[in-house]
Amino acid sequence: MAAIQMLDQVDDSADSLMQSVREVQTKMALLHSTVGDLLSSMSATLNSMAEMKEALLHQPTAPEPSESKVTVDQDLPVAVAPPPLPTKQSTTAPVDNNSVKEHPMSRYIKLKKTKVEMPVFEGGPNVYSWLTRAERYFEFGNFTDAEKIRLAYMSVEGQALCWFKLEERKPFLDWNDFKARVLQRFGDPRSPMERLLSLEQDESVIRYLGEFEDLSVQCSGLPDSVLEAVFIKGLKKEIQDMLRMFQPKGLHDIIMMARRVENSPFCRVMK
Repeated sequence: MAAIQMLDQVDDSADSLMQSVREVQTKMALLHSTVGDLLSSMSATLNSMAEMKEALLHQPTAPEPSESKVTVDQDLPVAVAPPPLPTKQSTTAPVDNNSVKEHPMSRYIKLKKTKVEMPVFEGGPNVYSWLTRAERYFEFGNFTDAEKIRLAYMSVEGQALCWFKLEERKPFLDWNDFKARVLQRFGDPRSPMERLLSLEQDESVIRYLGEFEDLSVQCSGLPDSVLEAVFIKGLKKEIQDMLRMFQPKGLHDIIMMARRVENSPFCRVMK
Protein backbone atom coordinates (compact mmCIF):
# COMPACT_ATOMS: atom_id res chain seq x y z
CA MET A 1 0.00 0.00 0.00
CA ALA A 2 2.79 2.36 0.90
CA ALA A 3 4.51 1.54 -2.38
CA ILE A 4 1.36 2.45 -4.31
CA GLN A 5 1.15 5.82 -2.52
CA MET A 6 4.77 6.52 -3.32
CA LEU A 7 4.14 5.73 -6.99
CA ASP A 8 1.16 8.08 -7.01
CA GLN A 9 3.32 10.85 -5.50
CA VAL A 10 6.00 10.22 -8.09
CA ASP A 11 3.40 10.43 -10.89
CA ASP A 12 2.04 13.67 -9.47
CA SER A 13 5.54 15.13 -9.21
CA ALA A 14 6.28 14.04 -12.77
CA ASP A 15 3.07 15.66 -14.04
CA SER A 16 3.87 18.87 -12.16
CA LEU A 17 7.40 18.85 -13.54
CA MET A 18 6.15 18.35 -17.10
CA GLN A 19 3.69 21.23 -16.65
CA SER A 20 6.49 23.49 -15.44
CA VAL A 21 8.67 22.47 -18.41
CA ARG A 22 5.86 23.33 -20.84
CA GLU A 23 5.36 26.73 -19.18
CA VAL A 24 9.10 27.44 -19.43
CA GLN A 25 9.06 26.44 -23.11
CA THR A 26 6.13 28.77 -23.75
CA LYS A 27 7.89 31.69 -22.03
CA MET A 28 11.11 30.95 -23.92
CA ALA A 29 9.23 31.04 -27.22
CA LEU A 30 7.61 34.36 -26.26
CA LEU A 31 10.98 35.79 -25.19
CA HIS A 32 12.56 34.65 -28.44
CA SER A 33 9.81 36.39 -30.42
CA THR A 34 10.24 39.59 -28.38
CA VAL A 35 14.00 39.59 -28.88
CA GLY A 36 13.49 39.10 -32.61
CA ASP A 37 11.12 42.08 -32.77
CA LEU A 38 13.60 44.20 -30.80
CA LEU A 39 16.47 43.26 -33.09
CA SER A 40 14.35 44.11 -36.14
CA SER A 41 13.45 47.50 -34.64
CA MET A 42 17.09 48.24 -33.82
CA SER A 43 18.13 47.25 -37.33
CA ALA A 44 15.51 49.55 -38.85
CA THR A 45 16.65 52.43 -36.59
CA LEU A 46 20.31 51.90 -37.53
CA ASN A 47 19.42 51.82 -41.23
CA SER A 48 17.45 55.06 -40.84
CA MET A 49 20.36 56.71 -39.04
CA ALA A 50 22.79 55.54 -41.71
CA GLU A 51 20.56 56.96 -44.46
CA MET A 52 20.24 60.26 -42.60
CA LYS A 53 24.01 60.46 -42.13
CA GLU A 54 24.57 59.76 -45.81
CA ALA A 55 22.04 62.46 -46.76
CA LEU A 56 23.59 65.01 -44.41
CA LEU A 57 27.10 64.32 -45.65
CA HIS A 58 26.07 64.88 -49.27
CA GLN A 59 23.86 67.88 -48.62
CA PRO A 60 25.44 71.07 -49.98
CA THR A 61 26.33 73.69 -47.41
CA ALA A 62 24.39 76.93 -47.72
CA PRO A 63 26.63 79.87 -48.67
CA GLU A 64 27.39 82.38 -45.97
CA PRO A 65 25.15 85.45 -46.24
CA SER A 66 26.99 88.47 -47.52
CA GLU A 67 27.43 91.27 -45.03
CA SER A 68 25.10 94.16 -45.66
CA LYS A 69 26.50 97.65 -45.43
CA VAL A 70 24.71 100.86 -44.54
CA THR A 71 26.03 104.07 -46.02
CA VAL A 72 25.71 106.93 -43.56
CA ASP A 73 24.89 110.43 -44.75
CA GLN A 74 27.83 112.76 -44.28
CA ASP A 75 25.88 115.37 -42.33
CA LEU A 76 24.95 113.12 -39.39
CA PRO A 77 23.63 115.01 -36.36
CA VAL A 78 26.39 116.10 -33.99
CA ALA A 79 25.38 118.34 -31.11
CA VAL A 80 27.87 120.99 -30.01
CA ALA A 81 25.95 121.97 -26.89
CA PRO A 82 23.34 119.47 -25.65
CA PRO A 83 19.87 121.03 -25.27
CA PRO A 84 17.88 120.76 -22.00
CA LEU A 85 16.13 117.49 -21.22
CA PRO A 86 13.11 117.16 -23.52
CA THR A 87 9.58 116.71 -22.25
CA LYS A 88 7.85 113.37 -22.61
CA GLN A 89 5.68 114.86 -25.35
CA SER A 90 8.68 114.90 -27.67
CA THR A 91 9.32 111.18 -27.20
CA THR A 92 5.96 110.11 -28.57
CA ALA A 93 5.34 112.70 -31.27
CA PRO A 94 6.08 111.55 -34.86
CA VAL A 95 9.25 112.98 -36.34
CA ASP A 96 9.40 113.96 -40.01
CA ASN A 97 12.47 114.17 -42.19
CA ASN A 98 12.94 117.91 -41.72
CA SER A 99 12.88 117.75 -37.92
CA VAL A 100 15.34 114.88 -38.01
CA LYS A 101 17.83 117.00 -39.88
CA GLU A 102 17.40 120.05 -37.66
CA HIS A 103 17.17 118.43 -34.20
CA PRO A 104 20.57 117.08 -33.08
CA MET A 105 19.01 115.03 -30.25
CA SER A 106 16.25 113.28 -32.18
CA ARG A 107 15.58 109.57 -31.59
CA TYR A 108 15.82 109.23 -35.37
CA ILE A 109 18.99 109.39 -37.47
CA LYS A 110 18.49 110.09 -41.16
CA LEU A 111 20.63 107.92 -43.40
CA LYS A 112 20.58 107.67 -47.16
CA LYS A 113 17.18 106.19 -48.14
CA THR A 114 16.49 104.99 -44.57
CA LYS A 115 15.80 106.22 -41.07
CA VAL A 116 17.20 104.49 -37.97
CA GLU A 117 15.23 104.72 -34.72
CA MET A 118 16.60 104.61 -31.18
CA PRO A 119 14.97 101.57 -29.49
CA VAL A 120 12.59 102.05 -26.57
CA PHE A 121 13.15 100.33 -23.20
CA GLU A 122 10.31 99.79 -20.73
CA GLY A 123 12.22 97.81 -18.12
CA GLY A 124 12.63 94.07 -17.82
CA PRO A 125 15.15 91.31 -18.57
CA ASN A 126 15.72 92.49 -22.17
CA VAL A 127 18.00 95.25 -20.89
CA TYR A 128 21.08 93.62 -22.47
CA SER A 129 19.42 93.54 -25.89
CA TRP A 130 18.33 97.17 -25.54
CA LEU A 131 21.83 98.33 -24.62
CA THR A 132 23.32 96.48 -27.59
CA ARG A 133 20.84 98.07 -30.00
CA ALA A 134 21.32 101.51 -28.43
CA GLU A 135 25.10 101.34 -28.83
CA ARG A 136 24.67 100.23 -32.44
CA TYR A 137 22.50 103.31 -32.95
CA PHE A 138 25.15 105.55 -31.35
CA GLU A 139 27.75 104.35 -33.87
CA PHE A 140 25.92 106.20 -36.66
CA GLY A 141 25.65 109.53 -34.83
CA ASN A 142 29.05 110.15 -33.24
CA PHE A 143 27.35 111.17 -29.98
CA THR A 144 29.06 112.35 -26.80
CA ASP A 145 28.36 110.64 -23.47
CA ALA A 146 26.04 113.48 -22.43
CA GLU A 147 24.06 113.12 -25.66
CA LYS A 148 23.83 109.34 -25.23
CA ILE A 149 22.32 109.75 -21.78
CA ARG A 150 19.81 112.32 -23.03
CA LEU A 151 18.84 110.01 -25.86
CA ALA A 152 18.43 107.20 -23.35
CA TYR A 153 16.07 109.46 -21.37
CA MET A 154 14.00 110.01 -24.52
CA SER A 155 13.85 106.25 -25.10
CA VAL A 156 12.68 104.89 -21.75
CA GLU A 157 9.06 104.30 -20.80
CA GLY A 158 7.07 102.82 -17.95
CA GLN A 159 9.10 101.27 -15.15
CA ALA A 160 12.39 102.24 -16.78
CA LEU A 161 11.34 105.92 -16.91
CA CYS A 162 10.44 105.88 -13.21
CA TRP A 163 13.85 104.41 -12.45
CA PHE A 164 15.61 107.04 -14.61
CA LYS A 165 13.83 109.94 -12.88
CA LEU A 166 14.81 108.54 -9.49
CA GLU A 167 18.43 107.86 -10.48
CA GLU A 168 19.04 111.27 -12.05
CA ARG A 169 19.10 112.79 -8.58
CA LYS A 170 22.69 111.56 -8.68
CA PRO A 171 23.79 112.54 -12.22
CA PHE A 172 25.29 109.87 -14.43
CA LEU A 173 29.02 110.37 -14.90
CA ASP A 174 29.14 108.97 -18.44
CA TRP A 175 27.59 106.27 -20.62
CA ASN A 176 29.50 103.48 -18.87
CA ASP A 177 28.16 104.67 -15.51
CA PHE A 178 24.64 104.66 -16.95
CA LYS A 179 25.11 101.12 -18.29
CA ALA A 180 26.39 99.83 -14.96
CA ARG A 181 23.46 101.32 -13.05
CA VAL A 182 20.76 100.22 -15.46
CA LEU A 183 22.20 96.68 -15.48
CA GLN A 184 22.35 96.68 -11.70
CA ARG A 185 18.63 97.56 -11.63
CA PHE A 186 17.22 95.45 -14.47
CA GLY A 187 19.93 92.90 -15.29
CA ASP A 188 20.42 89.39 -13.95
CA PRO A 189 22.50 89.39 -10.70
CA ARG A 190 24.63 86.60 -12.19
CA SER A 191 27.32 87.54 -14.67
CA PRO A 192 26.72 86.74 -18.36
CA MET A 193 29.51 84.15 -18.15
CA GLU A 194 27.84 82.37 -15.23
CA ARG A 195 24.53 82.24 -17.07
CA LEU A 196 26.19 81.04 -20.28
CA LEU A 197 28.00 78.19 -18.53
CA SER A 198 24.82 77.08 -16.74
CA LEU A 199 22.55 77.39 -19.79
CA GLU A 200 20.61 74.21 -20.66
CA GLN A 201 18.08 73.35 -23.34
CA ASP A 202 14.55 73.09 -21.92
CA GLU A 203 12.47 73.35 -25.08
CA SER A 204 13.45 73.42 -28.76
CA VAL A 205 16.95 73.83 -30.16
CA ILE A 206 16.00 77.13 -31.80
CA ARG A 207 14.82 78.53 -28.44
CA TYR A 208 18.04 77.36 -26.76
CA LEU A 209 20.07 78.85 -29.62
CA GLY A 210 18.49 82.29 -29.09
CA GLU A 211 19.46 82.30 -25.41
CA PHE A 212 22.95 81.03 -26.27
CA GLU A 213 23.52 83.78 -28.85
CA ASP A 214 22.27 86.51 -26.49
CA LEU A 215 24.67 85.44 -23.73
CA SER A 216 27.58 84.81 -26.11
CA VAL A 217 27.41 88.40 -27.36
CA GLN A 218 27.72 89.62 -23.77
CA CYS A 219 30.80 87.39 -23.22
CA SER A 220 32.92 88.86 -26.00
CA GLY A 221 36.35 87.43 -26.70
CA LEU A 222 35.57 83.75 -26.08
CA PRO A 223 37.38 81.43 -28.54
CA ASP A 224 35.34 79.25 -30.88
CA SER A 225 36.45 76.07 -29.11
CA VAL A 226 34.91 77.29 -25.84
CA LEU A 227 31.66 78.36 -27.51
CA GLU A 228 31.40 74.98 -29.26
CA ALA A 229 31.93 73.05 -26.01
CA VAL A 230 29.45 75.21 -24.07
CA PHE A 231 26.79 74.93 -26.78
CA ILE A 232 27.04 71.12 -26.94
CA LYS A 233 27.10 70.77 -23.14
CA GLY A 234 23.76 72.57 -22.79
CA LEU A 235 21.90 70.48 -25.37
CA LYS A 236 19.63 67.57 -24.46
CA LYS A 237 21.50 64.28 -23.98
CA GLU A 238 20.01 62.53 -27.03
CA ILE A 239 21.10 65.41 -29.29
CA GLN A 240 24.57 65.37 -27.76
CA ASP A 241 24.80 61.65 -28.57
CA MET A 242 23.90 62.31 -32.22
CA LEU A 243 26.49 65.09 -32.48
CA ARG A 244 29.19 62.76 -31.11
CA MET A 245 28.26 60.26 -33.80
CA PHE A 246 28.40 62.72 -36.72
CA GLN A 247 31.21 64.88 -35.26
CA PRO A 248 30.46 68.19 -37.06
CA LYS A 249 33.32 70.70 -37.15
CA GLY A 250 32.92 74.37 -36.27
CA LEU A 251 30.19 76.19 -34.34
CA HIS A 252 28.07 76.86 -37.45
CA ASP A 253 27.98 73.18 -38.48
CA ILE A 254 27.33 72.07 -34.89
CA ILE A 255 24.32 74.38 -34.64
CA MET A 256 22.92 73.29 -38.02
CA MET A 257 23.41 69.60 -37.17
CA ALA A 258 21.67 70.02 -33.79
CA ARG A 259 18.67 71.60 -35.49
CA ARG A 260 18.49 68.85 -38.11
CA VAL A 261 18.75 65.89 -35.75
CA GLU A 262 16.26 67.29 -33.23
CA ASN A 263 13.34 65.65 -35.06
CA SER A 264 15.22 62.56 -36.23
CA PRO A 265 13.74 59.07 -35.51
CA PHE A 266 16.41 58.43 -32.88
CA CYS A 267 15.59 61.60 -30.92
CA ARG A 268 11.86 60.93 -31.18
CA VAL A 269 12.38 57.43 -29.76
CA MET A 270 14.50 58.81 -26.91
CA LYS A 271 11.77 61.29 -26.01
